[in-house]
Amino acid sequence: MSLIEDAKRCKNASVAIMNASTTEKNNILSHIAQVLDNHRKEILEQNQLDMQQAQAHGMSEQLLDRMMLNDERIDAILSGIQTVIALPDPIGEITQMKTLPNGLQIGKMRVALGVVGMIYEARPNVTVDAAILCIKSGNSVMLRGSKDIFHTNRKLVELMQKALIQCQFPMETISFVEDTSHEAAAQFMKMHEYLDVLIPRGSAKLIRSTVEKASVPVLETGSGNCHIY
Repeated sequence: MSLIEDAKRCKNASVAIMNASTTEKNNILSHIAQVLDNHRKEILEQNQLDMQQAQAHGMSEQLLDRMMLNDERIDAILSGIQTVIALPDPIGEITQMKTLPNGLQIGKMRVALGVVGMIYEARPNVTVDAAILCIKSGNSVMLRGSKDIFHTNRKLVELMQKALIQCQFPMETISFVEDTSHEAAAQFMKMHEYLDVLIPRGSAKLIRSTVEKASVPVLETGSGNCHIY
């Protein structure tokens, strides 16, 4: 399936999650946690395959550590899902309400964005973090990770899609970009017909490249002197 076809399906799927209740969204997240927990062995097998390939290509120990999953790190991912479930639902909140002299009331309501595009590097936890935050906020998501962690990411998305189906939501609510080429990345950054916002997470180089090349609105992350704190 082409990248465009994937994006169309993700866009169509966004309607259901955008209109989902808080209970429905939290139910999806609970199912995701359960499915991931039940399939640890498969996740770790795919992660080991990525690790072996990365080692064969001479990847540094620092980057290998970022890629590596074990039971402790899966536990941390599952704990993160429970934390998100416990968060208040941001969708529908009304702020800054005021009444005009003519009696008309005006305020700001939080609504979902639609389709969030995530482009990131070799951290498999980001695959789950991004997906669950998008679900909680009523958005569908297209995930484009690096080729170094391809097998792990594909398995994680496959399992999260299984949870969506169990909850009777379109599996394409969480979509995975299988083409890891530079050409596909460039196309991904320009799919403004289907992506409502693009969020790069990774090195300064990745973020700068995304900001420079994208025609989709970009949320620029990673700037600042956070290390001081």
